[in-house]
Amino acid sequence: MLLIIAGLILYVGGKVQIMRLGYRIEALEREKRDLERENRSLLIETSSMTSPARIEEFAIMRLGMVRPAKENVITVKRKGKTISNNH
Repeated sequence: MLLIIAGLILYVGGKVQIMRLGYRIEALEREKRDLERENRSLLIETSSMTSPARIEEFAIMRLGMVRPAKENVITVKRKGKTISNNH
């Protein structure tokens, strides 16, 4: 009789542990989805923040910078290609 009760306690304890793990897995999957969504959003934001147009806007509007006069711009040639910052 005692052996049967001990067996039932172990069985029920195992089932409870399985349920806890199931809830934990669901919570972790939810957290993973949320983090993946946030990551996609941050990648889009990073892409827009590093675009040349966005950097120029920030430099002009927030830092008070201005475009240099054409006579102050130097074009550099490298390996047969011309590199210029003129737009």
